[in-house]
Amino acid sequence: MAKHTSTAKVVDGSLVLSLPDAVTPVVMRLSLEEAKSASFTVLEKKDLHVLTVQFSEKDSRDIAPYANKEQAIAALMETSAALEKGSRVYSARGGREPGEGNGMALGALKWAGALSVLFILIWFVIPSMGRGLPQAPLSQEVAEGSAPGIPTTQDPRTVTGAPVSADDFLRRAE
Repeated sequence: MAKHTSTAKVVDGSLVLSLPDAVTPVVMRLSLEEAKSASFTVLEKKDLHVLTVQFSEKDSRDIAPYANKEQAIAALMETSAALEKGSRVYSARGGREPGEGNGMALGALKWAGALSVLFILIWFVIPSMGRGLPQAPLSQEVAEGSAPGIPTTQDPRTVTGAPVSADDFLRRAE
């Protein structure tokens, strides 16, 4: 007959203990949330060494009894190694398990960021770009109160850029 040994693994956010070498073989599943604040111990009870999980001073559960202390300690060490390895993987994923659907939330977050940048560009950056363009200096006539572009002292035919009626333009050509 093959010799069975205790194993412990973290699977889908739960600690799974398989203890076939105990006096009473057991498979136990405990969520990592519960295991976070719990302690695992080996207690001696009636000539047996019992692997126990203790949640608080008053709340504890016996997991599996062992005939000898070495087997119970080996199961405790397996449990400890699994919790250590599993908590690193669990925390590296931000408390998420593989397959938990945070992809949609992440996609929505990316879109919200892109729309925020677009909003800032439209609202602030683009209107301020026109403010930096050079503008034609105001002529002295405009500053004195005359209509813009129509000089009061110069002949409209000799001023470049000033509006001229068709008749004045044709007379100038003569």
